[in-house]
Amino acid sequence: MTSIEERKAMIAGRAIKLTMAIDGTPEKIWKAIVTPVMFATWCYPDRVEVDKIEVGGVYGFITDTADDEDGAEILEMDAPKYLKWRWYSSEPAPTILEWTLEPQDGYTLVHFVNSGFLDTPEWNKAYTQDFEGWVALHLQLKQYIETGKVTPPEAEEAEELIHEDETFEDH
Repeated sequence: MTSIEERKAMIAGRAIKLTMAIDGTPEKIWKAIVTPVMFATWCYPDRVEVDKIEVGGVYGFITDTADDEDGAEILEMDAPKYLKWRWYSSEPAPTILEWTLEPQDGYTLVHFVNSGFLDTPEWNKAYTQDFEGWVALHLQLKQYIETGKVTPPEAEEAEELIHEDETFEDH
């Protein structure tokens, strides 16, 4: 159970905020976020299950190599503009995920917020991991919408590319 102090901090807590331009319609991006098989393609789980895609609907994100599963509950939605989930994952307590899709001339701005991070060592670790994870996953969403496939770089390959680039070397 979350204490009153923790709940107050979640409301006023830190948030991960990303904005990305994607060459695709809000409808196409919306579908990639809410449709289980499409979400599993660009995001991390092996399978996604949902009982209903409406307020109150519950998602299960199943990874075959993990003992537990992540989940989400749809709190608000205005298709294809806005989606808000209560997110149950590796964080010490649930957080809130929000996507706002803003059509532009020929592309869509995707505004993503993951809020509710407290300022404690345990939460700081979750914040850092989640920030890195959501950036990578939204780059995969962009690639999926724009090309129809996702090819995430292997971690070792990505590290090699960083070390090969002299702009990352200390001078």
